[in-house]
Amino acid sequence: MSKTTEGRNTVTESRIGYMQPIMHPIMDIATVKQCLQTSMDVTKMLQQEYTLVTMDMAAAKLAYNIIWGDRESYKNVIVNLGPFHTMCSYMGATGKMMSGSGFEDIVVEAQLCASGSIDQVMSGKHYNRSVHVHQRMLDALEWACFREHVNLEHGMESAVVVSNLASQLSAENLQKAQQNEDCEIFMKEYEQFKAAVREGKYGTTAQFWLQYCDSVWTLLLFQETVKENDLDLFMNSLQKMCGLLFSADHQHYGRYLPVYYIQLHNLHQTHPARRVQLQCGPLHSTRMPNSSRSNH
Repeated sequence: MSKTTEGRNTVTESRIGYMQPIMHPIMDIATVKQCLQTSMDVTKMLQQEYTLVTMDMAAAKLAYNIIWGDRESYKNVIVNLGPFHTMCSYMGATGKMMSGSGFEDIVVEAQLCASGSIDQVMSGKHYNRSVHVHQRMLDALEWACFREHVNLEHGMESAVVVSNLASQLSAENLQKAQQNEDCEIFMKEYEQFKAAVREGKYGTTAQFWLQYCDSVWTLLLFQETVKENDLDLFMNSLQKMCGLLFSADHQHYGRYLPVYYIQLHNLHQTHPARRVQLQCGPLHSTRMPNSSRSNH
């Protein structure tokens, strides 16, 4: 991803500073309030207009309540939900959707994951294993779809272009692959096939597994947007995540993620300068960890 990102040669170095830790539990509302106040003080010292704070869900809930209770004092404070735990929760929602479908048996039989770790994969509690399993399952499902339902004549011709991209990763080679006529035809045929699956042409089982593929693509897209700092794509993937998190009964994310999305969506009206700043700089600048020691 780093090698295929455009403008990678113009990346600027980030500066990370550490402040005095607050030796109190982050779940105390007084601790969260002190974090917000300290961040606002630092923002003022740096002569910045807006304060951007990133918190995990447990602390973010308290921060939202503080801000909503005194909107005037915190009018320039924007709370971001930590993307790492958001992805973990979304993988847990995906695992809940796939529970009982035979997904666990396939993963264990394929030796992608040991039987003792499958529960952590399904719940999203083990991030690395969960991402690995979902990526491999996505690869297997999509390759099976390619082989069974797509014209392989175009696939074989475009395979050379894709192989060159795989062996020499760069933004230029990625652009060549995207602009290649055979690759374009190949992908259009596949998208037409997936559209037919969504309409029920191949039955409800195919619809179900395609829904899983779409969920994994949303996860990977969200991961990409965080790494590449693409604000518009970030909001788009956030919107897609809300439905599954709500239906999987992840109450906190189902409740606060739509609020976070609406907040970002309306930035051009509420905090126009901050939207420009987010598009040019990191989406998550000031980090508030969900731990007993808050280094902010």
